[in-house]
Amino acid sequence: MKTCSKCGAENPDDAKFCSRCGATFKPTIPIRWKETHLVDAWGFVLLMSLSLTIVTGLFGILNLCDLILVTTGNGEFVKFETFMGIGVSLCCIVIFYISMRDIIRTIQGVKNLKKMASAVEDTKWRFRLITKAGKVGLYDWKEKKVLFPVEYDLIERQSPDSYYYTVKRNGKYGLYSLLIGTIVPCEWDAVTPFVNNVATLTKNNTTKQVDTAGNIF
Repeated sequence: MKTCSKCGAENPDDAKFCSRCGATFKPTIPIRWKETHLVDAWGFVLLMSLSLTIVTGLFGILNLCDLILVTTGNGEFVKFETFMGIGVSLCCIVIFYISMRDIIRTIQGVKNLKKMASAVEDTKWRFRLITKAGKVGLYDWKEKKVLFPVEYDLIERQSPDSYYYTVKRNGKYGLYSLLIGTIVPCEWDAVTPFVNNVATLTKNNTTKQVDTAGNIF
């Protein structure tokens, strides 16, 4: 069944107009999904990070060994090349730390994502839908964290360039902003997308309006 976001009426899946209020249903854009073990190029990034870590780590160790040999030798003067080696070694240590941190973060991110979802939305958008057992959630691909757990019936971006989402949980609707978080929780019978920064809320045959800051009037 297709639920009208304007009045909350249930309509057949192939309906183009709401049978109660006549609102036009937007055409459904198919979402392409991919299995979480194939997400983007994480495997390639992980391999490159590991290679970089090994190379920079070995180079840093060699330069530190050179410094120890010179300073503990027969009083030889520490050459300019050795000072350069020390600088390079420090840079290598920093790169080694960053690489290892990213490797651990990537492995943990993949592990957590596999636990919570069976598939992830195939898109370049930073905030991606994840799904499991008919439920959907929202995932921050950059920060590797969940914005919405996979417990929602609907999480719909209001337009391709919008930061606002219409969400549905346990048969009730709400509004969410990627900029400020929840605008209104899922406790409304119907909500409309924002037009001129104002959306309409309906509950128990009572209609109210809300702005993008969450002010209801």
